[in-house]
Amino acid sequence: GIDYKGPFRQKSVHKFNGFTLFHDYASGFMYVHLMRDKKNSLNLLKMFNQEVAVPLNKKIKIIQTDFDSIYRNRATRMYLQKEGIKLQLSAPYTHYQNGQVERAMGSVMDKARTLMTSDSISSYYWEYAVLHAVYLINTSPSAGRATTPWESIYGEKPDGSDLIPFYSPGIYHKTKEERKNQWDWKGIPCRFLGYDPTGKDTYVILDLIKRSIIVRKNVIFGKSL
Repeated sequence: GIDYKGPFRQKSVHKFNGFTLFHDYASGFMYVHLMRDKKNSLNLLKMFNQEVAVPLNKKIKIIQTDFDSIYRNRATRMYLQKEGIKLQLSAPYTHYQNGQVERAMGSVMDKARTLMTSDSISSYYWEYAVLHAVYLINTSPSAGRATTPWESIYGEKPDGSDLIPFYSPGIYHKTKEERKNQWDWKGIPCRFLGYDPTGKDTYVILDLIKRSIIVRKNVIFGKSL
């Protein structure tokens, strides 16, 4: 199922104003794509198929979505036909027919809102709350399923040993190359925004001195910091 949320009044730190949620009904697995507009549906579908489904050796059989013109255009229909994907639209003004993915969207929004309430984090960082909410849902057990969505898709149990609360305070190590002189700080206060999907044991953090978002490995998190 596919559902779009937005546009939001508050743009995120990277100028996103909404996101599209892909929800696999069989496994419960979710994938979120942050968006600045919802016009280019064809490129979005191609991206998801080629960069997510194909590398995981998964075949998309049916796409369920709202009765939205961006999915009913000729180019999108031709692409889906070529890929052997059936497009299944809910009838106009009957959102309940798209109910499963809309319930999934509700779960993501509820969890993201909960994450944002801790430490009164600015709504400016909502994109990271959404990404982390989806990560938590994918790696958590749920009623009626024998395995987590993550395990169903990747074939391995998620590692919960390094689970860090969203926006948790931390200190990251400033490398020798980054320090200007011998008296420059080695440890910089930061906040946890998420896990970097491209690196092992690597975090996306907010540098509280420069107010910049960076990726680092050597970070210590703790409530007492």
